Amino acid sequence: MSRIVGLVAIAVLFIAICLMPSWDAAESGSAYSVAVELTKRDGAVDVKIGGELFTTFNYAPDLPKPYFYPVLGPSGKPITRKSPVESGEDHPHQKSLWIAIDEVNEVDFWAEKGKIVNRSVELVTPKGDPAVLRAKNEWQDAN
Repeated sequence: MSRIVGLVAIAVLFIAICLMPSWDAAESGSAYSVAVELTKRDGAVDVKIGGELFTTFNYAPDLPKPYFYPVLGPSGKPITRKSPVESGEDHPHQKSLWIAIDEVNEVDFWAEKGKIVNRSVELVTPKGDPAVLRAKNEWQDAN
């Protein structure tokens, strides 16, 4: 079995940092001092900014790959579409926001011909600016 093991830092926090000025920063005095908080639960990590849900990192073992869903804007409205798997739309491999590479060792991870299996999630800095999680994933072929 072909495998690639990688560490994934929360790339979505880049988006969060870009959106932070839109969150209500009047209480903190600065848009860039709003705390990001990570809360781990079974198969998921909730990411909150200023106490409000921003996204959830989903990594349960039955998923074909880890992904972020929902991703919410400052008003609480989704900024990515619902997973096609849940909504019955085409392109079932497109799950809100995810990290994927088209082909690795001739395995098409983009179209889920392989599986990205999460082995561990560590909350390195569960609360702060920035908060940090480290996910260890194993990229497996279909065998």
